[in-house]
Amino acid sequence: MKHPCYLLLCLTAFIALSAASTTYGQSANLPVHRNGGVAPVLSSTKVTAAYTIRDDEAIVIADPTAGAFTLTLPNPSHGRTVVVKNIGAGTYGVTLDPPGTTTIEGASTYTVASTLQSVTAFCYAPRGGTAVWYVIDATRGSGVQARTATTDGSTTGTISADATHVTVTSDNVDKIIVLPAPVVGKQIRIHNGATGYELRSSAPATIAINGGTGAAAESAIAADSTCVLICVTTTAWKGYFMNAAGTLAAVQVAAP
Repeated sequence: MKHPCYLLLCLTAFIALSAASTTYGQSANLPVHRNGGVAPVLSSTKVTAAYTIRDDEAIVIADPTAGAFTLTLPNPSHGRTVVVKNIGAGTYGVTLDPPGTTTIEGASTYTVASTLQSVTAFCYAPRGGTAVWYVIDATRGSGVQARTATTDGSTTGTISADATHVTVTSDNVDKIIVLPAPVVGKQIRIHNGATGYELRSSAPATIAINGGTGAAAESAIAADSTCVLICVTTTAWKGYFMNAAGTLAAVQVAAP
């Protein structure tokens, strides 16, 4: 049996350690209680629809393959860190929404834009101050995507915002691929195989491809083409393509 003095010494050391751990916030994602002591390690979860992140969750794997949805961040607490990873197979994003009037990056929401992007959100909440969420780390996928043309350009026919190189599969020259919303300076390479397709902007009536606009305006892309599209203004894309032999030509002006 342990000597009573030994047990008293251990108890004293435990109390001192607990007091030393009484900090405002978290360290390495361990929730530290203000009254001393460390809570269990935060957990993780995987979701496929709208979800409110619990106070004991640190990592959320989000799969918006079936459609975009919103993740509500946990109650703001100084030092609180949440990692969200988008693993969706489509083009849908996941929106982070802080509860109440709390902001994230100065806005009411923040979108984890597309497949393979991950975001680390950190809550800064000084005593007596206003809680604010910040994105302290955001990584994106490689930008290489595969897309399959569809009858209306939706779902797999839409190129996501962070794409830089897209391989298109089409089984009919009338099926459609849709460019992402225009961001000035954005460049996208698009390569397709033995069947061509139709290329549209995200708003054909107002966003031009090589100067052409109109309701359902589109540019016919031939088989075995490698296109380069450059966004030059918020309402205009310019593009050229190389055929199988590498010969350059302008992408067809979009027309209804």
